[in-house]
Amino acid sequence: MEFFSIMKDPKWMTNIELVRVMLGQNDSSKELLSHELCDAIVHYLELRARDAPVTHEESKLLDLGLSQAHLEYLQVSQEFFRRLLYPAKTVIRNAGDLHRMMHHHGERTEENLFLISLNAGQEVLAKHFIARGSLTRVEMHPREIFKLAVTDNAVSIVLMHNHPSGSVHPSEGDITSTERLWRAGIIIGIPLYDHIIFTEDRYYSLQEKGHMDTFEKKRIKKGRKK
Repeated sequence: MEFFSIMKDPKWMTNIELVRVMLGQNDSSKELLSHELCDAIVHYLELRARDAPVTHEESKLLDLGLSQAHLEYLQVSQEFFRRLLYPAKTVIRNAGDLHRMMHHHGERTEENLFLISLNAGQEVLAKHFIARGSLTRVEMHPREIFKLAVTDNAVSIVLMHNHPSGSVHPSEGDITSTERLWRAGIIIGIPLYDHIIFTEDRYYSLQEKGHMDTFEKKRIKKGRKK
C-alpha cells in the first residue's frame, strides 16, 4: 500500500501499519519494524492507557530493538492525545457527554467495564479501566469499584461497559448488578449516578431510562415494610 494512500484514511490501517507510520516508516523503508515489535508496542500502549505497570514491557521493547528516542516519542504522543480526548475537568451534562468521551471503546470484542469518578460539579476526576470480561458479561465487584472512587475523592460515580453484540439493551444481570452497586453507593456515601451500556455509535443510560428511580422506590418500599 502506498504511504500516501495509507495516510489519507488511517482508520482502515492495521495496528501494525499505524505503529510503523507513527514511527516514520513507510513501504520504501529499508528495514521495517518487525511484527513482534509492533505487537509489543500495541500491548505496551494498551497497558499505559489503563495506567497499568509497564516497566517490564519497556525493557522488552528496548530488547526488541526499539530506540530510547522512539520509546519516549510513544510516551509523549500518547499523553498528548489523552489530553485531547479527555480534557482535564470535563463537565458531564448528560449520558451523551460520557458516550462521546468513551465511544471508541465500543469496538472492543469483549465486554469491558470502566469507572468514571465525578466531583460535586459533575466534573470528571478520573477514568479507570476496571475489568475485561467475555463476549456476553463482565464482573462488577463493589470493593474494587468503590476503593478507586474513595481514592479519587469522588462525590459520585458512573459505570460504563460496552456490548460487543451491538445491542445496548441491558440484560437482567446488568440491571441486578447495577442495583447492587447502587445500594452499595448509598451505604458508602458515593452514589452510583448512572450506568451506561454502549457501542461505538449508541448507548443506553440506566439513569435516563428511569432504573435509578425504580431502585429508589424499591428501597423506600422495603424500608416501610420494616
